[in-house]
Amino acid sequence: MEDFFDIRSLAVHLQRSPDQIRKLAERGQLPGRRVGGEWRFDRAEIFHWMETHIGEAGSVDLQQLELLLQSDNQPPVRVAEQMSSSLIWMDLPCRSKKSLIVRICEEAAVAGRLWDPAAMATAIQAREEMHSTALENGVALLHPRRPMPNLFEEPFLALAITPMGIPFGGPRGAMT
Repeated sequence: MEDFFDIRSLAVHLQRSPDQIRKLAERGQLPGRRVGGEWRFDRAEIFHWMETHIGEAGSVDLQQLELLLQSDNQPPVRVAEQMSSSLIWMDLPCRSKKSLIVRICEEAAVAGRLWDPAAMATAIQAREEMHSTALENGVALLHPRRPMPNLFEEPFLALAITPMGIPFGGPRGAMT
């Protein structure tokens, strides 16, 4: 997979016309740069741009985005393949969002899945400061803002449960 889009490939990816992409880039509303007179768009920057602008999208835009993501020809992610029993922690004695994030990262390191727990904890905390990942049902989907493949060998999922809810800043003040 290429690291960069050109105008035509980004237009296809975002289901927009090349003229719309060019105008957005020229106005500074889309992250890109000219290389040899041609627009180039870094994939990571575009995915970050999509993440930060998804809240502005209407239902039709979100449906188109979902179709785009499903048609990316990527094999489906299977949760069972991403999680092992060493990544499930019941009754973690944490009382704050910060202590839970730090503890989860430490436990992932002990399980041999994370190389730098402090760096990952810092990245997750920074992401949570942008906007809480807590959902109304008492679950938070902790992750860094951008992929950090230099901190682990392969992607993984972990599950942590605390004995009592933690204020995570979720919808309507629900405990997580």
